[in-house]
Amino acid sequence: MTSDDTELDDEATVDVGGILPDLAVSAGGPMILAGRYVLLGMIGGGGMGTVYRARDLELGEIVAVKMLRRELSQNATYVARFRQEVKLARRVTHRNVARTFDIGEHGGDRFLTMEYVEGEALSDRMLRTGRFGLGEALDIAGSVCAGLAAAHAAGVVHRDLKPENILLARENRVVLTDFGVAIPLEEDEGDTVVDGGAGLIGTPIYMAPEQVDGSDVDLRADLYALGAILFEMLTGERPWKGDTVWAVASARLSQPPPDPRYHVPELPESLTRALEKLMARHPYDRFANAVDVLSELATITVPSSPGSMRGSRMSLPSIPDLPLDASSKSVAVLGFVPQGEKDDAWAAGVAVVIADRLRSIEGLRVLTPDSPPSSERDVRAIGQRVGAHAVVDGVLQRKNGRVTLGARLTAVVDGFQLWASRVERAEGDVLELANELVHGVAQALTVERGLKPERALTDRRAVNAYLGARAAVADDPAHAAELLTEALAFAPDDPLVLATLSSAELASALSAEPIDMPVAERALAHARAALGHAQDLAEARYVVARGAVLDGRAVDGARDLKHALRLSPGTAAIQALYGALLVSVGRPRQGLTCLEQALAFEPGLEVADVARIRARALLDDFEPFEKLAAGALPTTSSGLLDVARVAAWHRDPGWARSLEPVLAMHRAAPRGALARALTRVKISGEPTPELDATVHTAIAAAESREAREAALLASAEARALAGDHDGAILLIETASQEGLADLVWIERCPVLAPLSSRLADVHREVMRRAESVRLSLRG
Repeated sequence: MTSDDTELDDEATVDVGGILPDLAVSAGGPMILAGRYVLLGMIGGGGMGTVYRARDLELGEIVAVKMLRRELSQNATYVARFRQEVKLARRVTHRNVARTFDIGEHGGDRFLTMEYVEGEALSDRMLRTGRFGLGEALDIAGSVCAGLAAAHAAGVVHRDLKPENILLARENRVVLTDFGVAIPLEEDEGDTVVDGGAGLIGTPIYMAPEQVDGSDVDLRADLYALGAILFEMLTGERPWKGDTVWAVASARLSQPPPDPRYHVPELPESLTRALEKLMARHPYDRFANAVDVLSELATITVPSSPGSMRGSRMSLPSIPDLPLDASSKSVAVLGFVPQGEKDDAWAAGVAVVIADRLRSIEGLRVLTPDSPPSSERDVRAIGQRVGAHAVVDGVLQRKNGRVTLGARLTAVVDGFQLWASRVERAEGDVLELANELVHGVAQALTVERGLKPERALTDRRAVNAYLGARAAVADDPAHAAELLTEALAFAPDDPLVLATLSSAELASALSAEPIDMPVAERALAHARAALGHAQDLAEARYVVARGAVLDGRAVDGARDLKHALRLSPGTAAIQALYGALLVSVGRPRQGLTCLEQALAFEPGLEVADVARIRARALLDDFEPFEKLAAGALPTTSSGLLDVARVAAWHRDPGWARSLEPVLAMHRAAPRGALARALTRVKISGEPTPELDATVHTAIAAAESREAREAALLASAEARALAGDHDGAILLIETASQEGLADLVWIERCPVLAPLSSRLADVHREVMRRAESVRLSLRG
């Protein structure tokens, strides 16, 4: 700590009286449960409670503490289930099962203590790695078998085996955790089996068929889940497909287990037979016990020579059909409360900087909900509303050339304060101070290993302009760009300022009607200048990628976009563009996963929502479109054109008719006029008098190659709907000559069905380009 630092000691209290009335912060004084367990960080959360890393003051050891959700602590049924978890888990003593110690109470809240296992969940490894090599997958499955065998021998059925409950620890140790819904195989005297009347117990995606249909469950349900997990490790895909969790769960009731060799043809026949037996529809067709499974897996030979059986370490994993939860943890960052009028922009800007820095952590979902005034702020209620596990909020004060930041991290489920800090610095050091707070939050959320390196300005005048810009960029990117240009005068060629300036300019250009291409080109120049000084700037990488896509160079854009995604996986705009590209090049379900993640990061992000609706429609699912058409339509003419195109694909022309009033309001813009002409052709089935002129104007007025392609394809759809197949073919061939790579549109657009035989050459060329983009996305 430098001489400019002033930090509270462990006993000091952050003095924010009247500013955050509910803030009872002891800076450096963490929460202590039952006078014994010091909370050190949040490990994760589930349906029944939150798990924390803690220090046992009595024994001086690190343990895991699982808190029952506060509202469930008052429910006798759930408390009984909680006790049952401890009782059953304590029966099992094995290297591959996390040890459970005891149960306790703190202020009416119930908790249990168990072994702390340092490592990562199998689910996190799956998402990061894709499919595993055969040897590693068998090793993990074998360890899970050993743990299950010990549990079953102790008379315990897990019932909720899934990748999230399998930890990959140090020294090649695989550990089973979370016996929260376990049951005894046979009731001993004094046992009370508690299911809580909750209906289906377990996680639907990995449930055995007998769990899905409500039949009796025994140890073979755990073996079924093991088979589903092993299938996923080996192939990078979940065995059962569907658009909802329950569609996936119910598919196994009517379909045989899938063949993993469809995805990985070189898998040994013996392994295929083992998987088929593990996932048999009826329990009596499965292995009798985990020991038998372990013996069978031990007979499978792993090739010693290098090759495809090593598995995939590609940077683009094969993503399951179902949209994944955006992360294992989520945090909401509220605007900091200013203590003086001149502190407003700084308080808002610092909160934005903290949120953006946290977005660089893979597996962390960062939300920035609207922040009410401090007097009305209930952080737990805000966190519950947006679905966050924890909330960051704080205060900021500037005085006499110095800045003071007080911040805290609050767990949403139980209201525990996980971390707090109050530090004072010179004003020019505020961004370094914000970075320190980010490290504190990341450590408290136990995600600090994923934190990327940071950069910080130090010139006070540049900092002042920069923070003002960060506070303004979401609502007024043009003003933010002006402030960042001012910051450059004080910090010439600073890569952080250049990158943020490029992002603000791009947002300003894309929000204009039509797109302001000179500003977009200026944004691209600033992004390249930033990358000339520093290669690890996600904002600049995204701007370069978006500029390439705007210019019709999807292959070039894909390379920079993949880099941007590595640097900031939690940024909604990056996920949205990545998802839209995946959809267009023939990976619609993977793309949909990314688009759903983008909307989880930033609900209401129009570009992601429109791309999601378009992708769903191309998969013959028009429900998202119908919901949008019945509510608030996009605000941009490009978004309206995409929605009008989806309406033209719909079997019912009534949906196109419902868009007419809104589209009529946008008919002055070339894209708006084309959208209206398209829906009118859909309604009448005939060319309208103005169609030729409208198509010509929209194509000629396109300000970018991306916009021109959209106009060409929409015009082709209008021609096809009007029966002018020759005109439609000509427009599609023109788009292909200019670089069309939208494979999913060529293959799935229902309007093109009558033209498919005449589009064979175009299809081959588009397929070739799409493959080039896919290779770039793989890095």
